Amino acid sequence: MKIQLDTIQKTITIEEDVNLHDFYEQINGLLPGGLWREFTLKVTKIIQRIEPVTPHTPINPYQPLTTPQPNTYPNYPDIWYTTNSGDVELKQGVFNYNFE
Repeated sequence: MKIQLDTIQKTITIEEDVNLHDFYEQINGLLPGGLWREFTLKVTKIIQRIEPVTPHTPINPYQPLTTPQPNTYPNYPDIWYTTNSGDVELKQGVFNYNFE
């Protein structure tokens, strides 16, 4: 399930058919405390995916390659934070998620 969250325009965009229960579980986890109620759902093809560009690093034959650690999970960027008063605030931007 590919989800794009735009916290500036307050839209949630999906580009494929999704199971409604699975979608609700993901959105409720990403936007806790009912923040998702402020958003509009759009079903369309996402044209541009904004992801960080990582430069190519040549492999040093004298340095051993690091192996991935077992039981690691994808690190999704947090799109919200809790203020000192306990309120939940959204970060500004467009965030893309791909749940399998």
